[in-house]
Amino acid sequence: MLLTAVKGIAQNGSILFQIEKIKIEVAKNQCTLTGDYTFQNPASAPVQKTLYYPVVVDSSLPYPHSFQIEDPYSDAIIPHTKSAEGIRFSISIPPYSVRTWRVTYQQKCPEQIFEYILLSTHTWKRPLNRSEILIYVPNDKTILDISLPVKRLEDTEGYHVYYFKQSDFWPDRNLIIHWGES
Repeated sequence: MLLTAVKGIAQNGSILFQIEKIKIEVAKNQCTLTGDYTFQNPASAPVQKTLYYPVVVDSSLPYPHSFQIEDPYSDAIIPHTKSAEGIRFSISIPPYSVRTWRVTYQQKCPEQIFEYILLSTHTWKRPLNRSEILIYVPNDKTILDISLPVKRLEDTEGYHVYYFKQSDFWPDRNLIIHWGES
């Protein structure tokens, strides 16, 4: 779910969306996503932005039942505002700095399908420097389909782990995970 700047981004690229590191934990009928999103302020002045974080909401994926945004540098919980298909929250980045925010949400997946929006990267008008996605699937579940080319890593602590990593990431589709019982 790549973030979209909704207020205050200048044409000179006052902030740059650099890296996303995503962890998705699959359960029977829900997923928990934890995403670390890294931004750079290359300017000599501090920057404040309101970001929009979209999620898929449709007949098979209800609105997430929990959201939390954290500033890992201060351990502060960042307030957010809900909208029909996502949330908005504000960030502040000091001059010549790089900062990361963590977004965690849980979403029911009654049809055992989860979709993570990648295509919103295009609103930033440049590829991400790097995207890393880890998908944890319990050993009693099996992956039926994943829409990205992932590698299966060694199983760990009751989970099958799938990994995707790409530099200069310019997605051509969203991430869709479909699982079932083993």
